Amino acid sequence: MSTRHQAVSLIVTAMTLAPTVAPQIHERSEISRVKWERDIALPVSDHQRVPVWAWGALVVLASNHTEAPVFRTVDRDGNLVSRVIYSLPGAYRIDVYDFTRGPDGMIALCGAVRDPEGRSAAVIGIVSASGQVAETVRVMPYIPERIAVAADGTLWTAGEEYPLNPNAAVLRHFDRSGKLVGAFLPRSGFPTSRMTMRASFIRAAPGRVGWYSGPNSGSEAQYVEVSNDGSVKRFAGAALGQGSKLTGLALTDNGGTFVSTEGSSWAAWTILSLSRDTGFWQQVEIGMPTDRKATGLLYGADGGHLVARTRDRLTASYFSVGRP
Repeated sequence: MSTRHQAVSLIVTAMTLAPTVAPQIHERSEISRVKWERDIALPVSDHQRVPVWAWGALVVLASNHTEAPVFRTVDRDGNLVSRVIYSLPGAYRIDVYDFTRGPDGMIALCGAVRDPEGRSAAVIGIVSASGQVAETVRVMPYIPERIAVAADGTLWTAGEEYPLNPNAAVLRHFDRSGKLVGAFLPRSGFPTSRMTMRASFIRAAPGRVGWYSGPNSGSEAQYVEVSNDGSVKRFAGAALGQGSKLTGLALTDNGGTFVSTEGSSWAAWTILSLSRDTGFWQQVEIGMPTDRKATGLLYGADGGHLVARTRDRLTASYFSVGRP
């Protein structure tokens, strides 16, 4: 295990951003239907946060706000394949803000570590597939709130500096050892609310990483996508109806980008697909079994399929993606 403090002077990468498109929802989409295929019975129910599907498995945070948070991983057949613990010498309490899985089975997390004297530090942590705490990197004054692992095993985070620094980058790219290798988008380009980070989602797929910023209601959110070559595309978030909120994000291997919502203005849950040609988020039809509740949220994507919760905390559902 290595624990390191990272002191960096950041200059936000200069770039030309794609114009922000006015948010709009159409009735139809290039991807106009997702259809339920099968359920996975989950052997765990003690979720401390919404589970995340990443790189072929579901990651469940089984305990949090303790000296040693526990993560469990479930495969495509519903088998419990790992149980790992993140702990640090001298830590009194560890608060996990977000977590995910890498292609090699490692668990990556971001959060805060507190000692018995009440001192705290923002960290990025990595636990290997074998259960060893491989890295802990202190990243203050940057506080990462969301984390994803790219196809090459590098880490991407969304966060902000405290005290709030409008010129500091919100999206940051780290190598597997926790060394900063890239920084994107100044904080000034997003709403000042803390919900910009805390209500956001970040996911990775081959060739890209996507971040859907908060807030998770209203019309101020943005979707930002960074490709392997460092190019950035930026879109307006979906125009959510009164009382509706964003609940999940999924990136498929074939370039699809999907979000789930819930609220009172539409049906109990909705899936929207991003049209890259127009920049619009378009509602898609959800083909569900008749015995299923009209509610759900996206955990992520597995290849070309979406994975969602549609019944209860003990079930994950696979959906195919396509046209009627």
